[in-house]
Amino acid sequence: MAAACGAYFTLLVGADGDMYSMGKCKTEVGQGNSVGPRISKYISCFGGQQVETVAAGGASGGVVTKNGAMWNWGNKCATGRDDINLGCCPFFGHSVAMLAFGGTSCILLTKNGDVWKCGQNDHLENPEDNTFHCVHPRRFKCQKIEMVASGEFHKMAVDTHGTLWTWGDNLSGELCDKAARATRTPVEIAPETFQGQKVAHVAGGNRYTMVVTENGALWGCGASNLGQTGLGNIDRTSIPKQVGITDSIFQRFGVRMTACGQRHTLIVAMNNRLWVCGCNKNMNLGIGDPYRGDTDTCVWIPTLIPDTRNFTNENVMTVSAGYTHSVAVMCDGSVFTWGLCHAPYYSGVTAPSGTGHNHNVSVPTGVRMSR
Repeated sequence: MAAACGAYFTLLVGADGDMYSMGKCKTEVGQGNSVGPRISKYISCFGGQQVETVAAGGASGGVVTKNGAMWNWGNKCATGRDDINLGCCPFFGHSVAMLAFGGTSCILLTKNGDVWKCGQNDHLENPEDNTFHCVHPRRFKCQKIEMVASGEFHKMAVDTHGTLWTWGDNLSGELCDKAARATRTPVEIAPETFQGQKVAHVAGGNRYTMVVTENGALWGCGASNLGQTGLGNIDRTSIPKQVGITDSIFQRFGVRMTACGQRHTLIVAMNNRLWVCGCNKNMNLGIGDPYRGDTDTCVWIPTLIPDTRNFTNENVMTVSAGYTHSVAVMCDGSVFTWGLCHAPYYSGVTAPSGTGHNHNVSVPTGVRMSR
């Protein structure tokens, strides 16, 4: 299974290749509010092709099917189409490998290694630009790209040599380069930045970036004022710093992947256990309710989510972080969510968030994935 969190909604891929959605997104497949998961069958919604992966960000969502077709919907700046409803983007005959959304933008990677972007990738670009543009391979020194990711206002790519490239805004140091200013041109991050280690995974949130290197080390840079980088009580850093070295966190097992929300981070260790850090104001860390005194509002260093009667913190396969909620998919296919039940949506109207529950959830709670 795969999972992706938008602002207040969640997309999931079932083992059967269908897509499940919950929460509120104005142009989400199967219009309207939904508390529990709502199914979109691939046979009728996605041209008869099974869904392979999903992506979400802000009010936009998308899927990539097994034949490399991309279907998307939502904010016009991020879809490459004038129609904000569900539609297939043929994408010039190329097969899509992966895509990621920022607040009002999209970046995708084709199976032949080309990078395309659309929308407001940073504050330098026209927010009404809803056309996909190819990032010329020369911008990456003709190195083949194998992964792309997006923050709110910045983009990231990793090439086959494990080199990280970043571009977009850099107001808080999120580009991992102290000397970089806001730029539309990808900046090559020197391997020495990560002690010569190749980059294996990268994720971005609202003005911060989390990097995992091939040795399992975790690095953070950018805005850190709410603990979102896991580097302790600091305001920001424009130079990536290794997370968890003071207390030897992750030194035994290392980190496999991260997921970044607006101001909180989920960290999956190589032993498939889940750690969290950042702002817990919306109970999106899964460690308790700060308003009942169960935990602090901010968690400054990575903290292991404790076991509960219904959740055992092991065998976590993948995670995703939204604005006010979080999702974890376990190796057995079960889904756990936590965070706010209701969240403000645009003009102050409240609507179900992507937790799949009709009440606030402060610890990981299972969601029934019924057909």
